[in-house]
Amino acid sequence: MLAITSVADLAKWSDFRRIGSEFDINVPSERHIAAITELAFSVKREVVSGATLNKLRDLVNNATQTDVVLIALTELSVLLAAQKGRQKSAKRFVDTLDLLADRVARIHFDQRLQYETNNLL
Repeated sequence: MLAITSVADLAKWSDFRRIGSEFDINVPSERHIAAITELAFSVKREVVSGATLNKLRDLVNNATQTDVVLIALTELSVLLAAQKGRQKSAKRFVDTLDLLADRVARIHFDQRLQYETNNLL
């Protein structure tokens, strides 16, 4: 998981603790969480730059030991989306913003279908 302290704190704050019984979630070290937090502020200040993309790459290589990486921070999602070309990492990324967008789209589609079914028949 790549996240800030409040999201990565599975014992106290994070809503991800609910899936902890289903998945083995590896939380980054405090040093890596500090680097993630600094990167998030860099993205807010600089938006997307070569430097922030390089920092994301370094974090993925140094802060994660798994093949699947959960991206649980908006600024990291922005960086991930800004990657151009083919992904070079062997890791699989699960972006929580993508999951949320898919769920919202499904809800909208289901409600729209129900509305049209009820009002057009």
